[in-house]
Amino acid sequence: MTSWNDLIYLRISRSANDRAWDYFLPLFIAFTVSADASLSTTALLLAVRCVAGIVLVPLFTNLWTPKRALTYAIIENLSLIASGLALYRFNGTNLHILYLASVFMAIESATSKTLTSVIEKHQTVLQSQNDIDLSKANASLVRIDLIVAACIPFLVNYLLVHFGHKSCIAFLIGLQLINATLSLPTSLRVARQSSRTRTTEGLFSSSINPINNKKEDNNTKLDQSKSSTSFSFSFTTLLHQSKSCFLILIANALLYFTVISPNGIMLVFLKNNGLDSFWIASVSSLGQVAGVVGSYLAPLVIEKLGLHNAALVLLTGQIVCVGGVAAVIMFYSQLNSVILSTICILTIFSRVGLWGIDLALRQMIQKSTDHNSRIPMFGMADSMAQCVGLCLYGIVSTNSCTFSSLTLASTLSLSVAWCCIFNQT
Repeated sequence: MTSWNDLIYLRISRSANDRAWDYFLPLFIAFTVSADASLSTTALLLAVRCVAGIVLVPLFTNLWTPKRALTYAIIENLSLIASGLALYRFNGTNLHILYLASVFMAIESATSKTLTSVIEKHQTVLQSQNDIDLSKANASLVRIDLIVAACIPFLVNYLLVHFGHKSCIAFLIGLQLINATLSLPTSLRVARQSSRTRTTEGLFSSSINPINNKKEDNNTKLDQSKSSTSFSFSFTTLLHQSKSCFLILIANALLYFTVISPNGIMLVFLKNNGLDSFWIASVSSLGQVAGVVGSYLAPLVIEKLGLHNAALVLLTGQIVCVGGVAAVIMFYSQLNSVILSTICILTIFSRVGLWGIDLALRQMIQKSTDHNSRIPMFGMADSMAQCVGLCLYGIVSTNSCTFSSLTLASTLSLSVAWCCIFNQT
């Protein structure tokens, strides 16, 4: 059995890399592209990442084998180097270079999710003995990610201020290459464990007689062999498995139709409205700290109210905060320092509910899927989320809606997600 130390180590190393790039890219665009084009450019680049996630993450997870994990790691690092070189050559006007970089970054992001996030969600089930253990395990790994994410904005901001954008690019590439090399043996070990058939340990294990157990193992191995070599077979099986949690998958995807988030489009919006770089970093960091609070709160609420009711309560809290941001932006056309501060505070508090509901939905999916379909199921969940994100970024990139309208749409999206969870039996 893979040790918790392996999962913790991978989560720390991956979070440091992924969070650094997620924070750096919007600010890089805000500093190098004109204010009029920065929001749509950011959205377009994020849309490219969504397209890659829609196609590649389900493909990688449905064709998952430990041998392919090494190939995915090579693809990830080559894509990273290519995107870094493209960003290094960007001068603020040659946008085709920026779009080329976004393609490579999208490939890198898809392989990274396959190697860690999707596999991690499967592995936590194998190492949990009951529902309470599973809630705490999910929360612990998310908490590590958020703690790292809370520190990253200040590090990246320091590099930007003292060394400039190009030096920051070189540093981030070097950091990820070093981490990828050091963590590769651990990644492969976790990949091998995640690909094994059902064990007698874990939340969904069953005790049956040895003869039936042997038959089940043989059938499981046959199914895995088919699913690892036939994308169409695996995808058909996946659609059948998703019926048990289809509304949960929709609710999970709708969480991503939001601009109320202390990263990406929101950072560009705050920058364009005159918020200082230090305070932008503070908002992003405090948003992650609020997520840590949510990761502690979620297991307690789940244990107290039950998984279904806890999900509704946690999502209600997020809707209140996001709706508050939408109301403030819609009723105040002039965003002075007080209004901006209110928006930032509500955005930060919304992360408590977001990470709480994220953990609740994650556990719902984990409990609704069996050993063989769990990894592809989370790949499908990520793909659906990317589809929703693509719709959002497509709207932003065309400048067809104002930012205030998008905040209202974010609130409505969360409300529909609430209805999906309410109707999930």
